Amino acid sequence: GDHMMFSCTHSHSAPHTGYDYDEPDGYVHTVFLPNAIEAAKEALGNMRVAQLGVGTTWSDVGVNRRAIKEATGKTVLGQNPYGSWDPTMTVLSFKEPDGTPIANLVHYGCHNTGSGKNAEISRDWAGVMVDRLEAQSGAVILEK
Repeated sequence: GDHMMFSCTHSHSAPHTGYDYDEPDGYVHTVFLPNAIEAAKEALGNMRVAQLGVGTTWSDVGVNRRAIKEATGKTVLGQNPYGSWDPTMTVLSFKEPDGTPIANLVHYGCHNTGSGKNAEISRDWAGVMVDRLEAQSGAVILEK
């Protein structure tokens, strides 16, 4: 595309950017950083006045992943519906002064893995959320 977006997220089905951070020929240094720098320069050169709207909703996708085994009391990876978690999804919506959509930023604390541990690149559950919000708002989505 003509514009680059990136998300601070954790997924088992996305490029492994952390493993090659110190490698000069790795993804971070050859693809990510150069594109991020160019995107930042372009954004600074195209700054404009925008309206900001904020909305929140409840989402049941997130769950506390620290389950406690009843027999042993040991904490293991699993699902703990009684454990602490934040069900609040927040959307920041940016629009032109005339109401034309610019972009949305979504913040939601959730493990972004629906497909398990695999080597395939996938949008996981967040892809469905992005598609729905883009269709409703008419703006691109950045998720955090």
